[in-house]
Parts: sequence; structure tokens; C-alpha cells
Amino acid sequence: MKEMLALVLLLSCVPALGAEPPRDPFAAYESAPIAAGDGPLQRWPLEALRLRGVISGTASPRALIETPDGQTHTARVGDHVGTAWGRIAAIRGGAIAVQEQFRDAIGALHERRTELALPRARATGATRPTPTAAPIGR
Repeated sequence: MKEMLALVLLLSCVPALGAEPPRDPFAAYESAPIAAGDGPLQRWPLEALRLRGVISGTASPRALIETPDGQTHTARVGDHVGTAWGRIAAIRGGAIAVQEQFRDAIGALHERRTELALPRARATGATRPTPTAAPIGR
């Protein structure tokens, strides 16, 4: 009986298979950014993304966002962008507002709002070319 009790006590001290080790109480809560999600716009940091266009005037405005690998993706309000789980809060005019939540070293939750804007045209004095209509069949 004593041997069985000793075996039960010994097994209760051994962690279960696949169990996580206890958390280090001296480690920071968020030492690294949260892992990126599965979406194509979540594979790149927010600073690496470029806003290339805005489709507005509809019930569901869209943004055209270019990734560093040259691909352009459409996004709507509520979509995730960036590696820190940023969410598009608004799409208006020539910009989108992205809201990110993150934890600092002591675990306090903070909110950061970033705006991605369309690149401004250079002040070269060049005018936009006007489309010309060519007659069909002549």
C-alpha cells in the first residue's frame, strides 16, 4: 500500500504529456510581436504595406493595398492588416485608418491608430493626360 501511495505521489509531480511548462515569472509578457495571421496582408509589417487606391462612394468602400512582393490586394473595413493584428477602422478619401492593440513589457494593453495614405503626386508641373476617343471602324 505504501508503495502504491509513493507511486501516486511521484506521478502527480510529473507533468502530463504535452503540457506546457510553467511560465517564467520574470519574463516579459510580450517580448515579441504576435505571430502573423493567415491573410496575405498579415504577412508583412504595416510599415511595409503601401496604399495604392481607394474605391469609395459605395456602401462598402475598399482599399487597394500593395505588399512588398508587388501583389495588390483589396481590403474592407474590419479586415486585418500587418503582423500586429491591425484592423482597418475606416476607409475614406485617400487614406485608411488602421487600429492596432498591443501589450507592453508589463502586460498593459495599448491602442495605436495609424493611417496609410495614398502617395502624393510630385510637384513637377506635369498634368494628367486626358483620354482621347478614337473613332471605331475608320
